[in-house]
Amino acid sequence: MCNIVINEVLAYIQNKIDVMDEESLVRLCTTSFSVEEIESAKCLLFEAVSTTKRNVTRRKAGKQQRDLYDVITLFKETDPEQVPTFVAKELHRLPPITFDHVDASRLLKDILIIQNEIKNIKHNFVTESQFGELRNEINNLKKITNENIFDKHVNRKRGVRRIIDSCGLDSGPIGLLHTDVNTTPISTANKDSTNIKNILESTCHLSPSCLEGTHDAISACAQPIACACDNDEITSAIRTCEKKTKDVQHSKSTISVWPKSKTMAEVLKSDEGEWEKKDTMDQDWVTVQKRRSKNKFIGRKGKAQIQPESNFKVANIHIPLFINKVDKATTEKDISDYILQKTDISVSVKKINMVRQKRYDAYKIFVPHNKLSVFLNDDLWPEGIQFRRFVFLNRTTYDQRQNTKPDVNSNSKAYDGQHKE
Repeated sequence: MCNIVINEVLAYIQNKIDVMDEESLVRLCTTSFSVEEIESAKCLLFEAVSTTKRNVTRRKAGKQQRDLYDVITLFKETDPEQVPTFVAKELHRLPPITFDHVDASRLLKDILIIQNEIKNIKHNFVTESQFGELRNEINNLKKITNENIFDKHVNRKRGVRRIIDSCGLDSGPIGLLHTDVNTTPISTANKDSTNIKNILESTCHLSPSCLEGTHDAISACAQPIACACDNDEITSAIRTCEKKTKDVQHSKSTISVWPKSKTMAEVLKSDEGEWEKKDTMDQDWVTVQKRRSKNKFIGRKGKAQIQPESNFKVANIHIPLFINKVDKATTEKDISDYILQKTDISVSVKKINMVRQKRYDAYKIFVPHNKLSVFLNDDLWPEGIQFRRFVFLNRTTYDQRQNTKPDVNSNSKAYDGQHKE
């Protein structure tokens, strides 16, 4: 593939595609080059570049603009190293870029964006001198934190780094200031006397748990101090401190003493009884049942005996029962006599004509409604006889018969015990 190709259209587009927008570039090329030149430049570019994009032949109005957009898109989507260098032979044909070919509104918009970015940089960014001052301050703070002279005599392993003047957790003698070993001692007597007084006063402000043996502690702390002042000043300071400790000891009854914490054994002993009570309470189980809401519309039946001549009595309602698996030799009279013998109730029995003939017969029996529980008992019927309430497959026909006059002796058709309810 040749690296240098002569074509004015492609050379112009290749050089101006980075500095102009697509609309201005298309408008400028349309007015400067002919349709044939643009079409041949497009075919030359697709032949010179290996791409999967298909070269679409444009037709009808706007063909020039669409061909130029295809060329610009291919330039942007292809790696610049894979595109040959296009040059122009006739330089006078290359159109100059004037304000007539530039979108002024777009140019003004870009200028406003640049101005806003410059203002943002001035407002949010610091100068080099300000950054240098901040860096020097941070370095000074690092030096100060590294030269901490207050914690050198504290035993950090025992958890006393924050309690310096405590008599129970201090790693050194009571009242000893934590000063650097390398520091030079104070030579003047005034400074020594002032330090001694401060040491003794700090010793006197101890907690009530450290009041016992205060005199011994003060004497022990005054011995190792080597000062250049008079002994009278030391003696007066010690007496002042002893007086303060005595006043505190005398008023110990009125001061709220620090609460003494219980040990683990004492806590277990005091709570043992409560734990036993809790265990005994958990062993008693209480049965809890959910209360069921009563049905307000449930009916009940009366049991009072009435006189034979009384007209207030239950209606004589007969409901049908269905019995199945009856021997073919059995007649309707045999069934009615059997029921009369068992229950002393006279019933009406009607044979059912089955749709399919079986090796057994089925009957429909009309029994009183108030005696239904008697007839639905297993002990009443012979072994192997199936019984249940009769199900009407055509309820509309049954209701019509009930409205007129029930024909007990009329033929009825029903399925056997396996029919659908």
